[in-house]
Amino acid sequence: MFTQSIKISDAFKLAIAFVLVLVLLEILFAIKTVLLIFFTSLILAMAMEQPIHALAKYKITRTASTVSIYVSALLAVTIMLVIFLPILATEFRNFIVSYPDYSEVLIGDEETVELQVMPYVRALSESVMGSSGVLTSSVFKMFGGITTYIAIFFIAFFINFQQGGVHAFISPFVPLEYKHSVMPFLNRVQDRVSSWLWGKFLSSLLVGLFTLFGLVTLGIPYAFMLAILSIFLNFIPFVGPIIAAVPAVILAISYSPMLGITVAFYYFFVNGILESFVFGPILMRRAVQVNPAFLILSLMSGAYLGGVLGIIVAIPTAAILYLVLTEYTTWRQTKNPLKEV
Repeated sequence: MFTQSIKISDAFKLAIAFVLVLVLLEILFAIKTVLLIFFTSLILAMAMEQPIHALAKYKITRTASTVSIYVSALLAVTIMLVIFLPILATEFRNFIVSYPDYSEVLIGDEETVELQVMPYVRALSESVMGSSGVLTSSVFKMFGGITTYIAIFFIAFFINFQQGGVHAFISPFVPLEYKHSVMPFLNRVQDRVSSWLWGKFLSSLLVGLFTLFGLVTLGIPYAFMLAILSIFLNFIPFVGPIIAAVPAVILAISYSPMLGITVAFYYFFVNGILESFVFGPILMRRAVQVNPAFLILSLMSGAYLGGVLGIIVAIPTAAILYLVLTEYTTWRQTKNPLKEV
């Protein structure tokens, strides 16, 4: 009787725990946008710690360096939007207008193009044929809304602005008995994630510039739009560069098969050789190396949970989780506190 009572009690506790976990997951899913904004802000703050520390070597205070870096970043983004967005809008509108011609060349059946392709083209054309301002609002809406990005910007700014930055922000949440092991680990996470973000950003920028140069040289239309696509998709390992190459190769094939082959080889040269053996080793030598399958799984999860913003957060979060798992495995094997990988 006593044994049966214990079993019922354990089953009841297990059921309560299961219900509490479900409730917690439901709450987390309900506030997923807030969590995404928080994690994105934290990751941005981690990335900004590197240039802030670099300026500290020149005896510049954290307050001055944080303000100057964030103001410079804001000005850079604004200038790029003002200069490049009209070009991107023009190329995109021209592409929408010319798309039926390319489809007819590739498909070879005018009636099929008119019945199956043109309805989508007309609908898309109506939504983007306005000014570049319309495209700007569409871009911000696709990426989560301008309010979201303003919130991310200011949260990250205030994290970096306080003395100690990310370290000081997280420290109060760590129990005192774990600070001696967790805080050094946090420093390593911050250093490696920051190195990965800056390295990947610069590497992707170089890939975009080389893509733009090559496509313009080969006479491929919409080179700027395709180069921007290469920059963003380059953050996705293996699959991203292939997806970025597909529209350029298809456009080139519509002019001649040989040009399509040339463009395909050029994309392979830029992404497979230049980035893998030149840009990557130089720019990302201190970055964390994450299993590609783990990254792709994280991207899929991020896309499902948070759309484009989830994809942006997914890779740095995957890098952090990978480091945590590596550290935990090392700790389990050695039975020592968290130590350098």
